[in-house]
Amino acid sequence: MRGPRRGPRTPGRARTATPRQPCPRRPRPPRAAVSGRVAPALVKGGQCRVCHIDGGVRRAVGNGYDPGMALTYVRDPELTPALQDELVRLWVDVTNAGGAVGFVPPVADGDIRPVAGGQLDAVRGGGTRLLAAYADGRLVGTVFIASNRHRLMTHWATLVTVMIEPTLQGGGHGKAMLREAIDMARDLGFASLRLGVRGGTGVDAFYATVGFKEVGRVPESIRVAEGDYRDDICMWLRLD
Repeated sequence: MRGPRRGPRTPGRARTATPRQPCPRRPRPPRAAVSGRVAPALVKGGQCRVCHIDGGVRRAVGNGYDPGMALTYVRDPELTPALQDELVRLWVDVTNAGGAVGFVPPVADGDIRPVAGGQLDAVRGGGTRLLAAYADGRLVGTVFIASNRHRLMTHWATLVTVMIEPTLQGGGHGKAMLREAIDMARDLGFASLRLGVRGGTGVDAFYATVGFKEVGRVPESIRVAEGDYRDDICMWLRLD
């Protein structure tokens, strides 16, 4: 069985991908997003605010991002102070939109920054790799690929902090980013991927669409509020 490929990281490798376009003629109900957020209703007055097309031109929404735009993926980007600031900003936005990415809303910069710094330190140390997604030069998505230190488990990795800009959710960008992360993990030599999902979010169904399968769960191991306990769902994907 092959093991993960070791060696120095090469920052700045970028790829661009355009997700499958949603149907512009038929409004769709809200979807569970990558981060665990259930998107607000997109239909108003019988018309989808996101994918409505006038004269063949797709309207931009939210913060100005076109849901049909191509994202640029960078494997192991340079870990600059600006990247850390962007990571913190994205993490705050996703959490406060309801995303299940290690916190419960509301959160502020000071809540996220120490955790984000520790996660980037793990990337600097070589035990974790980072896939970053950009739109118009702005960080809009992340997937961290964490390797194992146990000598009998180095053939698989764990995906953590999988999140995408809330205003880009529901248009296929999350799935495209996840597939890019799977390709990256395969290129690194990993044979399988594991991820944990907070129960009650519906996100496990999303991960199943790219091949992940539930292999177990720890009941009520996540406490999101007093009296509100969620299962920790373990999902697994073989890459070979």
